[in-house]
Amino acid sequence: PEIRRSFKNGILESVQYIKPTSGLPFRVEYFKFATSLLFADIYSDDDGTLDTRLTYSPLGDVVTRQAIVSPAAP
Repeated sequence: PEIRRSFKNGILESVQYIKPTSGLPFRVEYFKFATSLLFADIYSDDDGTLDTRLTYSPLGDVVTRQAIVSPAAP
């Protein structure tokens, strides 16, 4: 997959993993101080929508897994 990194003031904030066939991110990881993975948004059903958030412990273990609720269409 293609990988896109986002920086703020020279510090890594997030990493997007892009699915080559769709051009959409299938996983976005968010970091604290460029070294601690805080959480990752993923899609679990291959529809291209980030629908699940994984929260990590300081040791990198998944602590919680929760659905991301998208806003209702007007």
